[in-house]
Amino acid sequence: MSINVRHKRKLKTIWKEWKTTIFVIFVIMIIRSSFFNWYTIPSSSMNPTLVEGDLVTVNMMAYDLHLPFTNIDLHTFSEPERGDIIATFMNDEGNSIRYVKRVIGKPNDRIKMVNNILYVNDVEFSQTSNNLDLNELPQAREGFAYKTFNEKQGDLEYPVIYAVSKKGYDMTQYLKNNTIKNFNEIVVPEGKYFIMGDNRNLSKDSRFIGFADRDDIIGKITGITFNYSSLYTETPVRFLKDVY
Repeated sequence: MSINVRHKRKLKTIWKEWKTTIFVIFVIMIIRSSFFNWYTIPSSSMNPTLVEGDLVTVNMMAYDLHLPFTNIDLHTFSEPERGDIIATFMNDEGNSIRYVKRVIGKPNDRIKMVNNILYVNDVEFSQTSNNLDLNELPQAREGFAYKTFNEKQGDLEYPVIYAVSKKGYDMTQYLKNNTIKNFNEIVVPEGKYFIMGDNRNLSKDSRFIGFADRDDIIGKITGITFNYSSLYTETPVRFLKDVY
């Protein structure tokens, strides 16, 4: 028997044994490319809504249907709305980095911030007190103290926090950075979005690195699947939780 015949038989055997697995992997890759994906939250910028270690679900069809493995749009279903938590790529010092932030302003919106209060199209985002227990946040256990309240825009209300101090660390100079809490009115260009983290003065967002491009938006965060940090830290178990 020739070597080529033996090789062909071996390949047929391998294909017969592994074709189902290969097919399943290919289907999963298509799903993660165009339909749904899962990302792990790496930082505290979206506290308290999302915390470090959260495995979040990304609905990649919330706004568009893409051709698998490409950025080619096949169909647009809707546009991001204020209050949506999105995953998007942004240019940060020449690097394309994936960010998860909340949409504050849409194209043509006029936005300004005065003493930590947001205004969009001259409408003030109201702030009301809440009773959040922030001791469960990883950064709270590291010595951060926060001011917390609910921010409301239209029918959507969500919690926002501000770090005001850290045990053993002088935050005075950092908190004097005026961009954190004040900026003059800006107009969001066509095809762009102004995004911010819910952990307002510990978030790198549109205040510092500019607008999110519509073409770079990956999808909408719809829920928390699980929190990995709860396996080895004091972070409370977060499982199958919707986010707003």
